[in-house]
Amino acid sequence: MPLKTALIKVKGTVQGVGFRPFVYRAAVKHSITGTVRNLSGSVIIEASGRAVDIKEFYASIIKNKPVPAIINEISIKFVAQTNKFRNFKIIKSKKSAELKSIPPDIRVCPQCLDEFNDINNRRFHYPFINCTNCGPRFTIIKDTPYDRENTSMKDFVMCEDCGREYLNMTDRRYHAEPNACPKCGPKTWLADPQGNKISTDSEAVFIKARQLLKNGGILAVKGLGGFHIAVDASNEKAVLELKRRKKRSDKPFAVMADSIGTIRGFAEVGHFEAAMLADPAAPVVLLKKKGTSVITDNAAKGLEHIGVFLPYTPLHYLLFDGFLTVLVMTSANIAEEPIQYDNKQALKSLSGIADYFLFHDRNIVIPADDSVLKPYASSAVFIRRSRGYVPAPLILKKKYLPVIGTGPLLKNTVCFLASNYGIMSQHIGDLENKRAYDYFKSTVNNFLKFYGIKPKVIACDKHPDYLTTRFAIEYSRKAGIPLVQVQHHYAHMLSVMAEHGHYSRAIGVILDGTGYGDDGNTWGGEIFTGDFSSYERKAHFKYLKLAGGDLAAKQCYRPAISVLSSFLAEKEIIKTYSDYAPGIILQSLKKNINTSLSSGAGRLFDAAASILNICHESTYDAEAPMKLEAAAHGIKPTAVYEYDIVKNNGVFELDLAPAFKDLWRQKTARTAAANFHATICAALIDAVSRISAETGIKDVVLSGGVFQNTIMLESVFNQLKKLNYNVLIHVNLSPNDSSIALGQAVYAAENLKT
Repeated sequence: MPLKTALIKVKGTVQGVGFRPFVYRAAVKHSITGTVRNLSGSVIIEASGRAVDIKEFYASIIKNKPVPAIINEISIKFVAQTNKFRNFKIIKSKKSAELKSIPPDIRVCPQCLDEFNDINNRRFHYPFINCTNCGPRFTIIKDTPYDRENTSMKDFVMCEDCGREYLNMTDRRYHAEPNACPKCGPKTWLADPQGNKISTDSEAVFIKARQLLKNGGILAVKGLGGFHIAVDASNEKAVLELKRRKKRSDKPFAVMADSIGTIRGFAEVGHFEAAMLADPAAPVVLLKKKGTSVITDNAAKGLEHIGVFLPYTPLHYLLFDGFLTVLVMTSANIAEEPIQYDNKQALKSLSGIADYFLFHDRNIVIPADDSVLKPYASSAVFIRRSRGYVPAPLILKKKYLPVIGTGPLLKNTVCFLASNYGIMSQHIGDLENKRAYDYFKSTVNNFLKFYGIKPKVIACDKHPDYLTTRFAIEYSRKAGIPLVQVQHHYAHMLSVMAEHGHYSRAIGVILDGTGYGDDGNTWGGEIFTGDFSSYERKAHFKYLKLAGGDLAAKQCYRPAISVLSSFLAEKEIIKTYSDYAPGIILQSLKKNINTSLSSGAGRLFDAAASILNICHESTYDAEAPMKLEAAAHGIKPTAVYEYDIVKNNGVFELDLAPAFKDLWRQKTARTAAANFHATICAALIDAVSRISAETGIKDVVLSGGVFQNTIMLESVFNQLKKLNYNVLIHVNLSPNDSSIALGQAVYAAENLKT
């Protein structure tokens, strides 16, 4: 049988994940000769052999790829070339203009864990064991291509044994850039808040760390993408002390457990949830609490769900010993600042919180917070997309010129378009201080450098006071490129459409707390029709007058008093809210002193939570809506409250005042919370149906932070599907503000005049 030669091209996250040695082993298995090499963001394979063997070889690449590899595109083309290969080789990489590939960080793999637990292995209990199937990637990179010399592992010279593995193409550590062992790799040590070293021997470090945790100590732990603050989750006194020091009040903590079996003791874990917990990306998974326990009561007070994750680095495994089985592991940051990741800075910033510090000397170059997912109905919604997923690109249906979308002020991420890739940055946080803003700017610069992007346009929000807006204006001026400003909620809508490659007009239901509206008011409960060229505001929640401006986003009694003032006697309001100076608020509303108008859905949930005495003040972001959702969770609604929809100047207004009258009369808070959710959903479905009847549009897009509430997401989605609408929701991004940079960027690219 004559021999054939085929050219195989694989694009995606296929570098730094052991793809070439995997291809080598597959080629040997299928009697293929030829070569494999890296080419920027691709792997190029020349394969010679019998046609049947080449086809089987090609199929095996797709079916058996390394776990951390992501194949976005793969093609095979038989070429008119005689067999010129005697064997199969991995050959030197070539540079090209293609987009470079940077892999995300990956949890420690089973093979490395086996070695880690083998007392006879030279890497027994080594905190930094890794191979091409696992370990740090994105968080240690300084430049591309992803080679050791371009990472923070450059400082560690491999010993003879590690070097031998690194050069052996049959070894799973072949070209594993972070490859190391106790002899030549990073080291750990324990220190007090003054930086004095307490212990440096690796085994002694972790014995001491575990003892400190058992005794109620608070430990700052340097991990993969930054520092965590750890305490024994079963030690109520220690958890409460951590809350006091972090000024967290009731803000929930994530907990790390030593096994899924342990997690099942305090949370519900089905097959789907177990798979999420074990995923190579190692996200925090929001699980329904099971009964009551010291762990759940302290870590997630007043909520139905608790954030849980498994150890994802070998260092984490060394913090557990069979007696210590669940740790609070919360990001080491202040408020919504970026996570701490530098040893010196962490010591300075966290010395008032942590009793001790567990340091290591492998520098974190790019900090990355833990990703968070919330399961529902055999699916999941992103709460935060960061470590483990970033910077794996979104694959778009069109190719675009390079663009930057600078994103929002809060929950900021940045988007970079290049060809048909939408590359989202890691979670940056709230840009409300210099450290966060500096981190934002360095993230922009790093991504432009890593991917070699030279933007042709920059996009931002319309809010004139956002730091992202100011940055974009200045960048546009200096770079001499166009600036495009995109309305906040329109960008939400477009981000979903870009994810799905949907370019025709759709109805967008966008629910969040705040966003700068075209009329100068605060928007946040919007229904649009539009595509990538334009949009129309077709409906919104009736404006609510808020006293105190931005204070109303935290002090839930303010929107509650505003709602109640439309139908309740002042005397009754003053009696109900006697602890919150209601008289002053009522006077502000009457005389329009320091008031603003808001259509934000978030403020309606705040008001409902306060009226039902569930939460009067949010001590952390979205506390009131989260607790309202928790109250409604698992409760079947008994009624849909009244609401009005009226048309003013061609725009539908959804008036919830009648619903709040019913809510006020309701005696059972949990049933009322369920009914309130059902009423909001019914009003939205009603409005969508009216708009669809007028426009003929049957495609509906859902976005905005309110759709992190899975009662809302499931109910609206399912009801629309039953009415035969084509419903698009976020799949790879969160519905909160972290997604809007994609919508900004694709809008700018679609409307770029070249």
